[in-house]
Amino acid sequence: PQQPAIYYFPGAEQRVVVYYTSLRVVRPTFEACKSVLSILRGFRVQIDERDVSMDSGFTAELNRIMGRPELGPGPSLPRVFIAGR
Repeated sequence: PQQPAIYYFPGAEQRVVVYYTSLRVVRPTFEACKSVLSILRGFRVQIDERDVSMDSGFTAELNRIMGRPELGPGPSLPRVFIAGR
């Protein structure tokens, strides 16, 4: 079986970083993002929240991390990086 790809986010070794969207346009994506943030907050995890719908720089940053081209659809959300992975 093929192992899932492991993405590395340099500089985030001591953090939990969540890329999400606050736009309700695609309801399942919005609900998934809301759920992940709620779970992490419930555990009182300190989160570095990055709303891609509010800052296109976060979208470009996530595309770089995921090894995707700058243009075209971005990776599915939410994306959670714990200790840089």
